[in-house]
Amino acid sequence: MSHREDTEETFVWARRAVELASAEAPEVEGRALAVLSAAHSMRGDAGDLARAAEIGDRSLAGWQPCARPYELSSHYHMQIAVNYWMGSYERGLELAREGSEIRGLGPESAEYVIGSFGQIGLNLAGLGRYEEAIARGEEAIATAHRLGAWDIRVTNDSTSPLRDVYSVDEARRRSERMVEQLGPSDFNMPWMNARADLICAQLLADDIGAVERDWPAAWDDAVQSPAWEHWLITGRLAVVRAQLELELGRLDESLAWSGRALDLARPVGRRKYEVVSLITRGRALTAQGLFPEAASGLHEAVSLADGLGSPLYRWQARAALADAARGVPDEVGSADRDLEEADRIIHEVAGSLAPDRAAGYLAAREVAEVLERVS
Repeated sequence: MSHREDTEETFVWARRAVELASAEAPEVEGRALAVLSAAHSMRGDAGDLARAAEIGDRSLAGWQPCARPYELSSHYHMQIAVNYWMGSYERGLELAREGSEIRGLGPESAEYVIGSFGQIGLNLAGLGRYEEAIARGEEAIATAHRLGAWDIRVTNDSTSPLRDVYSVDEARRRSERMVEQLGPSDFNMPWMNARADLICAQLLADDIGAVERDWPAAWDDAVQSPAWEHWLITGRLAVVRAQLELELGRLDESLAWSGRALDLARPVGRRKYEVVSLITRGRALTAQGLFPEAASGLHEAVSLADGLGSPLYRWQARAALADAARGVPDEVGSADRDLEEADRIIHEVAGSLAPDRAAGYLAAREVAEVLERVS
């Protein structure tokens, strides 16, 4: 599959290939469908990710046995990503395991097979299995180095579970190294993802100056992109901007960016960023004293976070809801329960981590603030 980021041309050729395969060459229909699936994920319009997942599954079902293993490994990599982006972590994990077990491939396929192995870690992190996720990331990086394969994707992927458990220093070091190694090319996704990863780590580290310095150029580049980054990276960076404005006490700006982030996340089906946007908006509304409006959106955030399954967003949504509920007469009694549930989830996560990592997690500012409120 080509790395060229020309969405419209990809659609033209993919549709033509599917038509020809259906009429004259059914043995290549699976490969043609894979390209069409990738075109939908590149565009990222309303419903495109769900369509990409559905077409991608049809591609796998129709793929001829032993045919084009390089293209198959590439398609697995893309199909895993689509499910991860939608928050379908169980399906993403299933596909990642299948993709990492493809055998009999040449060296040109190593990048994708190792990438699938690394994506196991991403989906494990989405399910809250953080130590497993971190270990998988380390294994994927080590395997890439041993085989002399490109390690950019797996290194980028390895930073997500680290940030989820507030191992910020290590996540930041890895992202800084990726940003230094990469730059603009005809396939900008790894570079732009690394930049977004770095900005997220900077925000977690309370390095507000670095975020303010790096965010504008990253945003402008993502907006101008013709492919994945246009919706994928802008969605991430809109959330970061909303969180930044909240940290700076610019509540109206935080609300505006939270709304923009929601508008970017919902149509394409990025449930994770829908949840984070709702949490950020709820916190800004609470800070403005608009408690009923805040609580309404945060109830939705709790429900979506529970459906997503991520412990990180489950406790964050409940902690934010507890703050808002104290200002709503009918919900005051539930605020303590929400906070206690957030505390329970936090300690459950800490109990699953290695001792040193658990200590750092519990000491992280955002975590410690919740624990202090319970005690």
